[in-house]
Amino acid sequence: MILGQGAVLGIGLNIYAINNFSGPAAQAQNSMKALQAEFTRTWTENLRTLRNFYTGLATAGAFALKQMSAWVTTAGTFDMTMTGVKVASEATTEQYKELSIQAVNLGKTYMFTSQEVAEAMKVMALAGYNADSMAKSIDAMVAAAGASQEPLKETTDVITNVMAMYGIGAENAMRISDLMAKAAIGSKADMLTLGEAIAYAGATMTSLKIPLEETLGMLMIMHDVGIRGSMAGTSLKNMYTYLAKATGEFKTGRQDKAVTALGLSSADFMDAKGNLKSTAELVKTLAKAALPQTTVAQKTLFQALFGDRGERAAI
Repeated sequence: MILGQGAVLGIGLNIYAINNFSGPAAQAQNSMKALQAEFTRTWTENLRTLRNFYTGLATAGAFALKQMSAWVTTAGTFDMTMTGVKVASEATTEQYKELSIQAVNLGKTYMFTSQEVAEAMKVMALAGYNADSMAKSIDAMVAAAGASQEPLKETTDVITNVMAMYGIGAENAMRISDLMAKAAIGSKADMLTLGEAIAYAGATMTSLKIPLEETLGMLMIMHDVGIRGSMAGTSLKNMYTYLAKATGEFKTGRQDKAVTALGLSSADFMDAKGNLKSTAELVKTLAKAALPQTTVAQKTLFQALFGDRGERAAI
């Protein structure tokens, strides 16, 4: 696999706000029998006037109550979600108020509602973020979800999972969110498939000290050729698992023969500290060694070196 190019030329965000509503107009028509007595007729006219007046108030009141009910329901849901944030993050009353204000302000400023921001905060709280970490990181989650045009709650879940897997602190949330958004925008991947892929490959990549940037770069290429989600993650995990094995004392006979046939040795894969070289260096080394081989030989050698599943990522 040769790391490709790719530049993000621009991000177009389409923000849709739906504020239109319609309702039937109420019209009341009444008929009264004419009464002969002047007093009775006047009294009836007064009743009609009062009735129409109060009917109008009732109609307007019903609409207002309906709107108020919607507002109360929305506010109640928001408060309930933020209460969950408070409990999960063990926030103080003052921190709870500050986070609530921040969620409301973000809902007014960006394409997501305050309720969606609150739900994202709850995901962060359940992931172990405290109030201060959430306050510093939620803007990054909103920015990443907005840039990639994906749901905020799910985006937050993916990013916090990736950061936890790589042991990255909340102070780096904006950098990681930016990396994830660029990977999603610059390829056929999206946040969910990237998150799924890293869930499968992340443990292996972190144990071998492969940076997140390199992992995302390879996943972008794999998604562009139709290897997505869990399949991409599994292939990448197997590729590196087999490659690490091929450079050590526990390599199989097939791997040893493949490395020898390529004219390589363990030193071509390892740096001075005994870690795997960077992905760019490994790809360059393997591509150069495989170039003189026939296509059949290349496939056989890579299959022996990386196994059936790891071969998908390598070729």
